[in-house]
Amino acid sequence: MGETGPVIDFACLEAIAGLQAAGGEDLMKNVIQIYLSHSLGLMRKLDEAVAADDRKAIMETAHTLKSSSAQLGAGRLAALLQRIELMGRNGETALAPRTQLEVREEYEAARAVLEVYLQEKSR
Repeated sequence: MGETGPVIDFACLEAIAGLQAAGGEDLMKNVIQIYLSHSLGLMRKLDEAVAADDRKAIMETAHTLKSSSAQLGAGRLAALLQRIELMGRNGETALAPRTQLEVREEYEAARAVLEVYLQEKSR
């Protein structure tokens, strides 16, 4: 893949947790659950856009997923999404299918780490 760093930078998660209001709902749990549920649809949409060589959809979907992934500390995933977003923006999508495989692999890794994090926080 070539991207470096951890799958999830837990400092980003701790920064979000620091916004938690005393006695309020579990902000971190809610943010991760929303990401996990919405990101599945975005990944499907990105798969479809790459398969159809829909440059606009590649760019827009990758951008949305990149931003939310970066906020949760998935820096490697965000970097791959930035790469595929630029492919869509520049109309240079020949390597998009191969890059999408890398995106998918990194997404699954990030998803797994976030799910374990949620389970550990629920104990």
